[in-house]
Amino acid sequence: MLHLHSLISEVLESYRKVKDPDEMRGAVFAGLCDVIAYAWACMRVVTPLRTPTLVIEEILTKNRERGYRHGGRRT
Repeated sequence: MLHLHSLISEVLESYRKVKDPDEMRGAVFAGLCDVIAYAWACMRVVTPLRTPTLVIEEILTKNRERGYRHGGRRT
């Protein structure tokens, strides 16, 4: 998890500090690709019998059933 945090911090730093919009987009995109690849690899270790796609779909399905969203707003 610590490595995932550092990858996300690098993306945020690129977003904040790179002044050229095209260069910033490229740096953020490359960083997000690294974040996704690492998260995907972690999910395969934690849940080897289910694909990461299936895990995400299960989470989204369960969250749709919840009566309240973030901030206490009723859906």
